[in-house]
Amino acid sequence: MGSQISALYYVVKSAIQDYIALSDRISSSPGIPVQNPSVPYWSVPNSPIAQHGADKELPEDVHVVIIGSGITGASIAKTILENTKSPIRLVMLEARDACSGASGRCVLGLQLCFSF
Repeated sequence: MGSQISALYYVVKSAIQDYIALSDRISSSPGIPVQNPSVPYWSVPNSPIAQHGADKELPEDVHVVIIGSGITGASIAKTILENTKSPIRLVMLEARDACSGASGRCVLGLQLCFSF
């Protein structure tokens, strides 16, 4: 009986340690984008809109600011632009190229980004 309790103790202790490690990782900041990241294969060749607006100054006042050009950012921008009757000033900010992250691997993500 003692060996079973001992084994259970180590299983529970290991599970608690794993939970603490996972909790710490989830709650930590991912940090800022690194310099000279690797180039994702799905972004070669570069799209004509990959750096669209990068050389322009940001407007001082807009109606909507979207951070990130992935699936979520692109679909929100598309929905707003398609369903707004009056003119709207919308800015999408991206750390690198448009749809260059994990969402760029998804065909839907590419279609949403490249339809603007």
